[in-house]
Amino acid sequence: EDIQRDTPYKVHAVLYDGSDNVSAVTSIAVTTEPLKLKSLTIIPDTSATSVLTGFRPEKLDYGTITVPAGTKEVSVTAEANAAVFVGSLTINGDTEIVDKKISLAGGTADISIVIQETGKRSVTYSVKIKVAASAALKTLTVNGAAYVPGTSPDIAIGPDQRQVELVVVPEDAAAVIRIDGTVIGAGVPVLLSIGAETSEIKLDITPADGG
Repeated sequence: EDIQRDTPYKVHAVLYDGSDNVSAVTSIAVTTEPLKLKSLTIIPDTSATSVLTGFRPEKLDYGTITVPAGTKEVSVTAEANAAVFVGSLTINGDTEIVDKKISLAGGTADISIVIQETGKRSVTYSVKIKVAASAALKTLTVNGAAYVPGTSPDIAIGPDQRQVELVVVPEDAAAVIRIDGTVIGAGVPVLLSIGAETSEIKLDITPADGG
């Protein structure tokens, strides 16, 4: 008889020593494991590889996984550790288990995969997905004109010191902006006094999550 999943058994055993003396019969009650997953992949639309690493059938909670800024959704695929079984396998309550699309429109998503063999215990796998905060620059203007670092031509400044107005707008309004180490407000005009001795201005954007 084949061993069944999630089924109680009582195992009996006797031991023999080197002289073929038999021990008393011993027994132990055991219950086999329920049906679990064979594989689980989570692929963001910003990548071609799964962000869920270290999958093991016996590991059920994978905590929070951060995906790159700009990720709009993830594709989840789950596979049962049985070629055929009677029951269900769902991702967030849906029986679509191959490339199931999970939206990250709110910046996070909870993913729950439940495998349930009829008449047996269910097994639930949990993952939380979080989109990394953005450090991208949305717009930068210098004296009211659009400027793209690394693309726009250098700005010529004469020998006399003068003021230049900068307005910096990051993709993420919660990001922290610094010009030469000083924190400035997003979209707030900043006047800088510069002259011939200034070769560059250092602009840093730190995402809201500190990454």
